[in-house]
Amino acid sequence: MGIREWIEENIYQRDGAEDWLTLAGGIGVLAFLLLAALLIASCMDYDVADDGGDHWPPKGEQDDDDAGGADSSSQGDDDAGADHDDGGPGDDDTGDDDTGDDDADPADDDSTPWDDDETPGDDDTEEEDCPNGIQFTVIDPDNDGQVAVLSWSPTEDEAIIQVSVNGVYDIYDSYTAESGASQQNETGWVQITNSVNPQGYPVNGNCGNIYLVQDNDNNGAPTQPVYLGTFPLKAGEDNLLTLYHYCPIYRTGQCQGFHIGDANSGSGCNTNNANSIHLDLSGLCIEPW
Repeated sequence: MGIREWIEENIYQRDGAEDWLTLAGGIGVLAFLLLAALLIASCMDYDVADDGGDHWPPKGEQDDDDAGGADSSSQGDDDAGADHDDGGPGDDDTGDDDTGDDDADPADDDSTPWDDDETPGDDDTEEEDCPNGIQFTVIDPDNDGQVAVLSWSPTEDEAIIQVSVNGVYDIYDSYTAESGASQQNETGWVQITNSVNPQGYPVNGNCGNIYLVQDNDNNGAPTQPVYLGTFPLKAGEDNLLTLYHYCPIYRTGQCQGFHIGDANSGSGCNTNNANSIHLDLSGLCIEPW
């Protein structure tokens, strides 16, 4: 007997109280069947075809490492399929690497170009920020990872660079200023002395013999390595890098055009503002000229 015949016989062909009880029972049976069908449907695969629709997992959760092609699988599968490429953290699906991010981390480390975070396994400085850089050694006398100077004192700080090949090199650092607009004259220069360049001047001065690096973070952090000048370096000896602050020579009347703002107010060189300059020694880059 079909469902239709059962309904006609047990619901529509009776009278009185018994008919009402039978009607209620029939409705209960139908409701039970409908609920069972919904439960069965909910247990089926969430993504049953590569149809461009919803898929598992939601964006931002661990993906299934599909390699490309058609996919008819669910959470945790490892068969071929491209529809699960959601770009979430930890997701290393094919085609979901970060644009411009060629460091040595896993494909989807969510790094940004020139991210220089120096975390274990991340070779941004060597591979990404300094693609043509040479190998060198830095000796930090203060053992604080930087050379740093202030507007009034100290106005000089040193580190040692050792290279294995004689040459003329462009010197860069990941940053020189880090205080934003609150210190607008974090300006200074570097000299590197050795036996072939005892005065330590660069080959391309922009303020007499020195190359001044003007404050570069007043409108936001730099997005590229900061150029410090071009210098001859001598292999087999200590090349002494000295960082100098600009404000002392400004106060003697030199290189006035590099000053930013009113010298007597705010962060001017005649005020007590620190205007601190920092060279991150782990962020140094040395490239052949």
